[in-house]
Amino acid sequence: MNELVVNKILLSTYGCNLDHSHIYHLVKAHLFPFEVQFDEMPIYAPSKTKTLLLTYDVYDAKFEFDQKSGDYPFRYFLINEERLVAFEQALLKLNSGTLTRCFDARGHIWVTINGLEFATRTLITYS
Repeated sequence: MNELVVNKILLSTYGCNLDHSHIYHLVKAHLFPFEVQFDEMPIYAPSKTKTLLLTYDVYDAKFEFDQKSGDYPFRYFLINEERLVAFEQALLKLNSGTLTRCFDARGHIWVTINGLEFATRTLITYS
């Protein structure tokens, strides 16, 4: 059997005062058409051109509740490498935050420094 296994990738944008409105529009244009439901996520690629199962996450250290925010970490998109690169390039043009590809693994921890409690995420990035 010569089936291609789907590669799971987490793409993350993190920073402070991110441009959530423009990020949402880019996700809508580049990724929403390729969304797959959780119970329909393939183990094997349905074609040679769609081999990436992408999850996108946004972390804003200074998130304001009136900003548009998505539930991106809970959505999955079946795409190809070209679509991923085009999405990354569009995000980089925003010049908003830091973009990184990660393994599909993350954690959340709380840290207290000088009496102030901080929430943070941990990611395992590609080298």
